[in-house]
Formats: sequence, structure tokens, C-alpha cells
Amino acid sequence: MIVGNGQIKRGKTNTSIEIPIPHRTQYADATQDVQKAVKENISNMKKILQPIVGAPITDTQSKGETKLYFYNENNNFVIAEIVRLCNEEDSCETMRIPEYFFKQASKDEVKSFLRGLADVTAHVRKSNIL
Repeated sequence: MIVGNGQIKRGKTNTSIEIPIPHRTQYADATQDVQKAVKENISNMKKILQPIVGAPITDTQSKGETKLYFYNENNNFVIAEIVRLCNEEDSCETMRIPEYFFKQASKDEVKSFLRGLADVTAHVRKSNIL
């Protein structure tokens, strides 16, 4: 999710990570309440991510997007690994898919990475349904 649409902001002692999730990527059916569907998806994402990052994940929701935020100390293992995997880039605009996913990652890790990437970058439309 960070590589797809995130920002890493490094301070002297803490690093914060922000991940905007556009609502248009979350639901294709216009008859559904998009904000409600997004809120449910965000809740599920937070349940999965919070134990991994080891810090509270907060979110803000506007009409067009939801932003996830978390931060931790620079020397925190998860923060250090995120920064390392992102080649110390701080914006999704300059990040690339980490080499790890091409050479070392298990199939499950690749699937999880792609799901996260799709959550923030995919443009789901009815015309894409097979």
C-alpha cells in the first residue's frame, strides 16, 4: 500500500507513514453506499495491519478518500524494514516494487503485496468484470 500510494515522512526521532486510499478504487457498483463499503474495508485493513506495524493506525475519511496513518520511532524494526524495502524513497511517485518481491518473497507474500497495491491503485469498473 505504501509503494502504491504512500508517503514516508522521516523526522529526527520518528517516522510517520500516510496511505491515501481513493474511494473510487474500493467499489464499482454505484448502487452501493461507497463510504459505508470503504469504512468496512478500512476496518478490516486496520485489523490486519495494526499487529504488523505495532502501532495504532488512525484514519480520516473525506468524501473522496480515506487516509491511513501510523508512526513509530526511527529505530523500530518495522519502520527500518519499510524504509529499507523502499530504498529510502519517501514518496510513492519515486518508489519501485522492492527487489525482495522478485527474488525472495514467498507466493503468499507476493499475493499480499499485490492485494495492498491493488487496494490503493486499482481502478475497478463494471467493464473490467469478466
